[in-house]
Amino acid sequence: MPKIAVVEDVGKDADTLRAYIERFSEDRGVRTSVRVFSNAVDFLDKYSSDFDIVFMDIEMPMLSGMDASRKLRAMDGEVVLIFVTNLAQYAVEGYEVNAFDFIVKPVNYHSFSMKFERALDRLGRSSGVIVRIKTREKLACVPSSEIKYIEVYDHDLVYHTVKGDMTATGTLSDVESKLEGAGFFRLSRYSLVNLSFVRAVRSTYVDVDGAEVQISGARRKELMAALVGWPDGMGAGDVCTRYPTSFSIAPCSCSSFSPPACSFSYT
Repeated sequence: MPKIAVVEDVGKDADTLRAYIERFSEDRGVRTSVRVFSNAVDFLDKYSSDFDIVFMDIEMPMLSGMDASRKLRAMDGEVVLIFVTNLAQYAVEGYEVNAFDFIVKPVNYHSFSMKFERALDRLGRSSGVIVRIKTREKLACVPSSEIKYIEVYDHDLVYHTVKGDMTATGTLSDVESKLEGAGFFRLSRYSLVNLSFVRAVRSTYVDVDGAEVQISGARRKELMAALVGWPDGMGAGDVCTRYPTSFSIAPCSCSSFSPPACSFSYT
């Protein structure tokens, strides 16, 4: 679920942006979360690295949107930044802070919807959601496609990625919401797995690229169904080949499928 910040000191303009986001979300069936800040200082003080899109007014008291964006980029180089302004000439300065787009006031819904749709596409519809992982040492931006699984360990979250493990604070439920639609499955209260890395499903655990991750019995059948429908995972043919026909996930006609690239077993 994309998380969006609106930084706007004019109340009616902030209300308009929020209303347009909600209208777009309802029309397109997209779940979004919106938080409004009335000034840039408050926004930066309370900035959360899990924002996906920031609509930033440029002309604001205390701290201008342009100066705030420079500070924002020092904290987060990946968030999609869209300026909202009365003056189109700010577009040149926008390159300095890698602004994704500009919306000129007064904002109309047609212009907003086109730019907002482009921003949502940018978030990773083709390459996966970008997950911002704030460790004790740094803020890492990791494509969801590189995350194998996430587990709760000693009140922290451990992200197991193709490039190594990272530990961060947070809740698994928040991460699950963030990764909705990205091909992740909740195995239990303590783990979330990327279906693309599932290699086999055993009676009590799942083989995730060689790692054994425990699965609750109640979730096992749902996982099998999810794997059948996931294009980058095991797929219907693999499920049919790897599991006995008595396990009713899909009609078994193995001869109609190509053999899997590697062998699997069921225990």
